[in-house]
Amino acid sequence: MQIAGWLRRLTSRSGGPPPAGDHRAFGAWGEDAAAEFLRKQGMKVLARNFQCPGVKGDLDIVAWEQETLVFVEVKTRRSSDVRTAESAVNWQKKRTLIRLARAYRSRQRRTQLRWRYDVVSVYPGSIQHFPNAFKES
Repeated sequence: MQIAGWLRRLTSRSGGPPPAGDHRAFGAWGEDAAAEFLRKQGMKVLARNFQCPGVKGDLDIVAWEQETLVFVEVKTRRSSDVRTAESAVNWQKKRTLIRLARAYRSRQRRTQLRWRYDVVSVYPGSIQHFPNAFKES
């Protein structure tokens, strides 16, 4: 199934993205679209919005793909006129995601598994997936 057609059907089923100004609902809409997209790509979604005491922020999606734990940051934008969604994952955000991923792996006793960090950009009408968007350094 082509992504554009699938996303149009998702948008029409959900009534489309929430109106401008409702940032939380818009972000949740993007995360729902990203999770569905990843499932259609064969990933199993293990967790959404994972939080850890002492670390500000959350892991949008934790997924499993072919013996690899995948930590996915979802960036939802209304327009491509603003800074690209994937460029919004700056060094501070990466540091937070790494701390949260370490906490997740420790809690789940999955410290010996392979893992990676992906970014999914969601715009009304399109989704882009960036596997291995960054590495721990």
